[in-house]
Amino acid sequence: MAPAVILLDGDGTLSAMTEGGRQVLDDLRSDVDDEFPEIIRVAATRARWSRTTTHLTTRVRGRSGQWLRVHVSPIQGDVGSVAVTIELARPDDLARILLESYGLTPRETEIALLLARGFSAKEIAAELAISHHTVRDHVKAVYDKAGVSNRGELVANLFANHVLDRFHESVTHLA
Repeated sequence: MAPAVILLDGDGTLSAMTEGGRQVLDDLRSDVDDEFPEIIRVAATRARWSRTTTHLTTRVRGRSGQWLRVHVSPIQGDVGSVAVTIELARPDDLARILLESYGLTPRETEIALLLARGFSAKEIAAELAISHHTVRDHVKAVYDKAGVSNRGELVANLFANHVLDRFHESVTHLA
């Protein structure tokens, strides 16, 4: 994917973009969007006027089926102007999206990702500075919400049932 950068001025008007930016806008634009996809407009407005956020990141799936990571940051010295950079989502972004779809809390998502990376409950407790008992409670909640009974099923559910299916769909198979 070509570098995708979009610059919006203080009133939200496009001031510049790369060719990659144009391609991504086309991929994100829906039939009801006018100039900008809704996700870009909302993220830019939020970053532009937030008094507490200096950077906003979100993930979105384009019409092509690819997951994208959208970063929006105010441009210093140019009131209201924002820079939007867009890249392909990373595997951990996709894992977070899948885990969030199970209704996990942010802490449960963090613990599920550490479980998937092979951390033991003791290592998770040390990494997150929480008790071993708290980790066990979170692990039980993760398993319950994901509908699995152990780490292997969780990883299989995340990887095999989602990532491998998408990979299989994208491969051209010879007869």
